[in-house]
Amino acid sequence: MSARCEDFQNVSVECGGMRIDMLMDHVRDCFTHIRSSSYRMHDHAVHELYLIEQGEMTIECDGRMVELHPGDMCVIRAGVSHRVVRCSEPFLRFNLRFLLHNAGALEEMLPPLVILNPDKTRLDELLYAAGGMRRMMQQALSETGQCRIRAYGMLLFAGLLDLLLPTEGNPASDDAGRITMYVRIDNFLFDHCAEPITAEDLADYLNYSRTQTNRILKDCFGKSFKQKLTELRMRAARQYLTETDLPVEELAIRCGYNTRQGFETVFKKYHGMTPRLWREKHEQRVE
Repeated sequence: MSARCEDFQNVSVECGGMRIDMLMDHVRDCFTHIRSSSYRMHDHAVHELYLIEQGEMTIECDGRMVELHPGDMCVIRAGVSHRVVRCSEPFLRFNLRFLLHNAGALEEMLPPLVILNPDKTRLDELLYAAGGMRRMMQQALSETGQCRIRAYGMLLFAGLLDLLLPTEGNPASDDAGRITMYVRIDNFLFDHCAEPITAEDLADYLNYSRTQTNRILKDCFGKSFKQKLTELRMRAARQYLTETDLPVEELAIRCGYNTRQGFETVFKKYHGMTPRLWREKHEQRVE
């Protein structure tokens, strides 16, 4: 029995030279939210990952009975029959189903069932990514939300690759650190883009020098501080234009510009049209 794709939030990301199509769900209070079909033997056309956050779960897979506890992670290969035997109450897991593209030997070497026990540092990173994805999934995804959920997905999968392929020089190891920094910077700048924020503010937040911060911005985004801040202010502007009926003067202030003229000048340079024309071309207003 395969899961219907429409039951999950679909996200595609790239990491370590691979493209990953992810189908995500999370389950709380197992006897209410874990589907009854999960207690019968079934399989999926995609790989499946469990990350146990609270409580315990027993699964039967590949002829084995496996107990999973908080902090445990397992990967079940596509096509392998399995079932949930029992869950405790309360219970919380993060459930990730995914397809791999350009994975090469990774899929070939993936056994039917992999049990992973990340250390505290890695587990904290995985839980941070899973929690971020969950928050995004619980709301209607705006353009900003879609960007963030992809960033969290990249972080989660980079951590998974580190655990599946713990070899020296594994490209995913560098990806994990870079993606963690990507998420931190993107969230901080977007959350403060209405303020007169400076590169020094970002450096203080990251606890790095101005020179180190500029180097990180180039490494993560290929942009300067000013370019990245403008990108996020324009992202916020597009969101306000499509999701609200706020006048442009108010919009400008919320996007960190003191005057309508200054905002419109940057917006037109960035998008090739004025905010008013952009709003007219994207008729998704709040009634």
